[in-house]
Amino acid sequence: MISPLADKLIEQLIPMLSKYNFMYTKKSRAFYKKIHKCRLAFYISVIKHKNDFDTTCSMGIRYDEVEDKIVNVSGEQKRRARLE
Repeated sequence: MISPLADKLIEQLIPMLSKYNFMYTKKSRAFYKKIHKCRLAFYISVIKHKNDFDTTCSMGIRYDEVEDKIVNVSGEQKRRARLE
């Protein structure tokens, strides 16, 4: 479980990023947004220390056409939950 301060940080980010149509998922601690032919993911990681914590953020872009080609080649199921 992450610290109460980290929880507070995420609580404050939710309305800020919602203004840009990002949806928060608690399970992955990430914000997602569907645009044209891709999906954006903004991830937040929390690194706990004894008295405080650090956060790191990363942005991912998932192109539907690339994912479709990979799925067709590998035979894996598509994972587009919550965005379609």
